[in-house]
Amino acid sequence: MPNHTLQRVCVQTWQQLRSDLRQHQLNRIEQLRFRRNPEAYLATLEQLLL
Repeated sequence: MPNHTLQRVCVQTWQQLRSDLRQHQLNRIEQLRFRRNPEAYLATLEQLLL
């Protein structure tokens, strides 16, 4: 891929893409925590909400 095509892409677009990817990774981590021990995960959420 030519380098000049990357230069035309907006930095803000790259930052948003990176942010979206990170959020997806965090969601996957939370899903795994829930699957491993649903009771403990829900208890933690309860404590955060109270």
